[in-house]
Amino acid sequence: MGAIMGTRSGTPRGLQTAGRRLWTDITTEYELQRHELVLLEQAARTSDTCAALVAAVESHGILTTAGGRIVPELVELRLQRVVLARLLIALRVPLAGSDAVPQYRGLRGMYGGVA
Repeated sequence: MGAIMGTRSGTPRGLQTAGRRLWTDITTEYELQRHELVLLEQAARTSDTCAALVAAVESHGILTTAGGRIVPELVELRLQRVVLARLLIALRVPLAGSDAVPQYRGLRGMYGGVA
């Protein structure tokens, strides 16, 4: 895992274009706490993974030559996009153009008072 920096300019090492863009966009707009920087770094790395998978799918197509099945990269891309969405939701960054501040909500399940 790359170094996590507590400043806006401290981009983690090893990020590619998509990850650097995500990191810069969010850290320029918001002041993040250390635990949020950990989530953001993982989101940025996941964004890079998605970009690499998109490039692989664009290069090879969506179907295999043997049997016409969906390429594994496309399946993995779908899964990585789910991971990215969850990481961004965990950061609770407001939607673009929204002035609303995301609410902090308690944990669900056994901590939510439901047996």
